[in-house]
Amino acid sequence: MLGGLHRHYLTRFEMLKRVTGQPDEERAMPFWQRLVITVVAMIAASFVVGLIWSALFSFAIPSYLSGMIGGLTALPVWELLKRIGPKPAQPQASP
Repeated sequence: MLGGLHRHYLTRFEMLKRVTGQPDEERAMPFWQRLVITVVAMIAASFVVGLIWSALFSFAIPSYLSGMIGGLTALPVWELLKRIGPKPAQPQASP
């Protein structure tokens, strides 16, 4: 019974290779691009939360709280950017 199940199970690597024709590592955005976008998202999130905090409480947000907001923003952004990659070039049909 269990012997037949392994034939239907595809690993994530195998699924990506079948769907895109290339593995996850080849699809991923370069490290430096992910890093720049993540840092920009961290700074933007901390800035926006700081503005909201100042409007609500009329004093500056504590630095540890601002850092925590930036760090919590970085986690999902980094994971999202690992999954987003450049689109593979489509081969052009010759006439």
